[in-house]
Amino acid sequence: MTEKQRGMLYVVIATIMMSSGGLLIKSVEANPVTIVVCRAFFAALLFLPFVQWKTVAITKDFAILVSMYILLTVCYVTANRLTTAANAIILQSTAPLWLYLGLLMKGEKKLTGFEAATRGLILLGIVIILWGESGVVTKEMMLGNFLAIIAGIGYAWEQYQFEKTYPMNDVAINGLMNLFMVIIVSLIFHRQVDITQIPGMSWLYLAILGFLQIGISYYIFIKGVRKISASEASVLCLLEPILNPIWVYLFIGEKPTIYTLVGFTVILMGIVSRYLPIIRKEKSRA
Repeated sequence: MTEKQRGMLYVVIATIMMSSGGLLIKSVEANPVTIVVCRAFFAALLFLPFVQWKTVAITKDFAILVSMYILLTVCYVTANRLTTAANAIILQSTAPLWLYLGLLMKGEKKLTGFEAATRGLILLGIVIILWGESGVVTKEMMLGNFLAIIAGIGYAWEQYQFEKTYPMNDVAINGLMNLFMVIIVSLIFHRQVDITQIPGMSWLYLAILGFLQIGISYYIFIKGVRKISASEASVLCLLEPILNPIWVYLFIGEKPTIYTLVGFTVILMGIVSRYLPIIRKEKSRA
């Protein structure tokens, strides 16, 4: 097996582990804020023992990164409890659209026909889901859909911040991000954090969410990304929004609507059409 093949395998394994998020979040008997805090606690517990504290430095960019990570996580977990797992993960996956719009506004991207077309497909997919379901779902589910979109915006900004340089390694960054999330979310939403009523099986699900779903999977994912291009990793990561609702359907029986399926297909087309030409160019250069 070549290094590139090993890298692709790592990314696929990590993505499969990450795709369990929707199922586990829906299985926990606790409110979204409690889930966020407990999941982050277990993830921090995994990474913090390996942090080289002498290299730790809290910069402005790192503070923004932590803020976007908190926004993304709180909105995504809450969306999972309000709407379908399919809608939550699909609408969060619209991050490439928001990142592109943000870079356009900052003057770091130029408007081209191809870029506009691929992002336009993502936008069309969002419209299909929101407009199509406007008359067939509850207000609670619609709120969940909009929170999932906000999660996508937070995810896009987080990706932008990850491109910046930090004086810490990946383990320290992940450990500190989750530690700060535990502290900040607990302070802001302290009245909603309740660990006293969580049953035993839910604690197991929370531990899996922290240790595996956003813990070990992240470490494996970073190892894989180091060996392949970012474009290839982005396409492989589309396994997560595909598998996530499948696990929920198989184990819980939650079915996505026809509008979700059509909208997701359009969003998927937009994301894939964005990265496949780049991958072809990289292969031709190689």
